[in-house]
Amino acid sequence: MTRVRLPLLLLLVLTVAAVAPPVAAGGASTTSATVGGVAYRVEVPESWNGTLLLFSHGYIVPGHPNPAVDAPDRTTADYLLARGYALAGSAYASTGWAVQDALRDQLALLDLVQGRWHPARVVAWGESMGGLLTALLVQRYPERFAGGVPICGVVGGATSQWNLWLTSDYAFWRLVAGGDPRLQVTHIANGSADLQLALSYLRAAQSTQAGRARIALAAALGDVPSWTAGPAPPSGASAQEAAQASWERQVGLWFGFAGRAELETRAGGNPSWTSGVDYAGALDRSVSAPEVRQLYQAAGLDLGADLSRLASGPQVSADSSAVSWLARFGTPGAVGRPLLTLHTIGDPLVPVANEQAYAERAGGWLRSAFVDRGGHCAFTSGEVVGGVQALASRVSTGRWPNVGAEGLNASAAALGSPLNPSPPAFTPYRAPAALRPEVWPAG
Repeated sequence: MTRVRLPLLLLLVLTVAAVAPPVAAGGASTTSATVGGVAYRVEVPESWNGTLLLFSHGYIVPGHPNPAVDAPDRTTADYLLARGYALAGSAYASTGWAVQDALRDQLALLDLVQGRWHPARVVAWGESMGGLLTALLVQRYPERFAGGVPICGVVGGATSQWNLWLTSDYAFWRLVAGGDPRLQVTHIANGSADLQLALSYLRAAQSTQAGRARIALAAALGDVPSWTAGPAPPSGASAQEAAQASWERQVGLWFGFAGRAELETRAGGNPSWTSGVDYAGALDRSVSAPEVRQLYQAAGLDLGADLSRLASGPQVSADSSAVSWLARFGTPGAVGRPLLTLHTIGDPLVPVANEQAYAERAGGWLRSAFVDRGGHCAFTSGEVVGGVQALASRVSTGRWPNVGAEGLNASAAALGSPLNPSPPAFTPYRAPAALRPEVWPAG
């Protein structure tokens, strides 16, 4: 069974003692301490090849443990150490949407590692929010990084991602919650209470045909695929909506309400908007449009009328200072070092359309690879290691190896069954356009 990681909700790692360096697998020396008051972890193998892999972890829900980690999981870490790679990673000074802190803390850790261990080259890699960090580090500090591997990353931009979530949450508020003024979609005073109210509306709506159709519409406007997990998508509109509703209950609504409240505190206001959104056009472009139309027809609802309700309702405006803050710490651009991105096709949290948006800005140094699977960051260790080794080959030789689906599947399969609990699933794919591209708000 393929191991699925959800780094944006739970990052389950072993607690690291900040005392005498323990011995890691393969005889690697492990150092765990703090720099600038922030925990870090560094592992250097005995037969080091000179390459340091600087790992950026994903979003940690506030209130959850936040130890320093230097790889997505132990299987991946042990394999890379055994092949001569050194690993390092910071915990970041805070949890939540900690991009600003993470950029500073990862560079501080890199300063420490370069001063003590003197790596010959540094490759950035990271998952989800850490994929965004990877792209930003390589873009902004090309003199310090030889390349990077953003994995399931928010590489289309933080403004685009949070706007996409707001489009979905606005539709949820307007259609599922009936415009209840107690449910705040922005300028959220109490994220926890807001989330609980949203969940109560989700539960009630899921019990009716009309409610399920409207849940599916809200999910579609957030570009949430029905393929939220597993090796194959669900069959039929009812099963597809059930998967989306389950995702919203477990993850999606958390980011829309509790997560947004945390973001607004950092940004000093609301960085997202719905003004100017073409809801009908967005649905037409959504991967879930056929499902929505089937459910509306089965429920006897007028889809056009609901789309008109969204367009005619009170739209959300952004606070300009918050928009600027989010763009400053979340808009990747052109790069001058090789990057290889990895993304699952059925990513319900960070849609695969991020890759098309990033490809339009990053330039010719970028290569993208796609895995035919549902789930956020739902990669096997073999797929991740295969991607890292392909990027390392590009760095060392100056030429890309075969990073098409056939080449990456072959290289991942060659790593053996311990790293491949299911067969590698890279596939030829062209990501669709983003429903909410990275643009400045109108007006």
